[in-house]
Amino acid sequence: MSGGGGSLLDEVLAANRAFLDGEPAPRPQALGARGLLALFCSDPRLTAILPRATGLGPEEVIAVRNAGGRADESACRSIALALVLGRATEVFVFGHTACPLCQATVMDLQQGMAARGVPRSALGGGDLREWFGVGAGERSSAVAAARAVLACPALPPGTRVHALLIDTRSGAIEALERGAGGAAEPRRPRRPLRRRLRRTARPRNRRPPWRTCPRRPRWRSPAAPPHSSGTSRSADPAAVTLHFGFRPPSRTLY
Repeated sequence: MSGGGGSLLDEVLAANRAFLDGEPAPRPQALGARGLLALFCSDPRLTAILPRATGLGPEEVIAVRNAGGRADESACRSIALALVLGRATEVFVFGHTACPLCQATVMDLQQGMAARGVPRSALGGGDLREWFGVGAGERSSAVAAARAVLACPALPPGTRVHALLIDTRSGAIEALERGAGGAAEPRRPRRPLRRRLRRTARPRNRRPPWRTCPRRPRWRSPAAPPHSSGTSRSADPAAVTLHFGFRPPSRTLY
C-alpha cells in the first residue's frame, strides 16, 4: 500500500492536530457533502471521541464496526456498498490503543467460554484467536485490515484505503499507512540513454584484468627431439640439465 498522501487524509490529520491543541477542529473541505467512511472496532469509547477527533459530527461518519475492526466479508460488503452508492470516496481503517481484543489470550477465551457454558467443540478444532479475530497488536491489526479492504474485488478502482491508529484517551490520530491510488511520488529524471551506455559499456579493445601482463614463453629444452609420429616426447634427463643445476622431471616441458 505504498503511494502518495491524499488531501482528505491531510485535512483529517490537520483537524486532529487542532483538536489536540484545544482549538475548534475544522471540517475537512475535501469531504464535500459525503461522509467519512470508517472501519473501526465496536469499543464504545470510540463512539464519541472519533467524530470529535476528526472534526466531524456523529452523523457525518459512516461507521462500519465489528469486534476488533476486522475486514471480514460483511465489513467489505458494507464498505463496497457505500463506495458504489457514492456516499464516500476513501476508506479509513482505525485501530485504537488499549484494545481488549488484542490483549486477550487463548486462556482468557477458554476460561470465558467455560464460565458461560460454551463448549470448546462448538467452534471446531481451529485457533480460537483466529475465530474471534484476535490480532497480534493494534498497529498490525489496523494495517492488515486496510490491506484486506484494498484486496476486496468489489472495491472501485483507485479507491484509497488508509490505516490509522487513534488513542482512546487523548484522541491523537497517527497515520500508519497512506492509501494507494494517489499520485505517485516525483521521480528523478534519468540521464539520456547514450550517456548511460557510455558510462556502463566496456570498450572492446580493453583486455580483461587477467590478461594485462604478457604471457611468459614456455621453456623448451634445446636437446629435446622434434615431435614425430615415430619418436617419443620424453628426453634424457641428463641432456636437458640447466646451467644452474636444475634437472627437470623425466618428461620434457613443452
